[in-house]
Amino acid sequence: MRGTTYDQDPRYKDKESKLLSSKQWPLEYEIPVDMQKVNIDVIRTWLDKQITDILGVEDDILVGLILGALEENPPCPKRIHILIGEFLQNETQKFVTKLWRMLANAQDNALGVPQQFIEERREELIRKRRELERKIDWVKGLVAKKDRSRSPDRRLKKKSE
Repeated sequence: MRGTTYDQDPRYKDKESKLLSSKQWPLEYEIPVDMQKVNIDVIRTWLDKQITDILGVEDDILVGLILGALEENPPCPKRIHILIGEFLQNETQKFVTKLWRMLANAQDNALGVPQQFIEERREELIRKRRELERKIDWVKGLVAKKDRSRSPDRRLKKKSE
């Protein structure tokens, strides 16, 4: 056979590898992440919310694309950045950096959940507990008020009048 192969022809160089090497990347992208230690369901929920907040609509395809890129061994934040760059445009670097920090934090946690999520959940539970206690106190106040209005002294006064 004559000619050159796809790999030998300079016109068809791998554009992704060229872009990977030519761009300045944030330092967070250098942190290695082991996805075996990360609870992917929690990350999926976070991804859904973030993508909806950024785009204004749910985009299961984009979330699936990101999750697929995270399944690579090892996952590469630079590749994720390139994959979703056209979708998120100016928000891409901020989003991927935040994602990568979360993943790095999650792998350090025994539950595989970022510490930030645990703190947010704890604060939410505390807030709900305080709200419930306020409602209980309000109901107790109503019951006490009703009991005072039914006191025997009050009934005697009403009968004598």
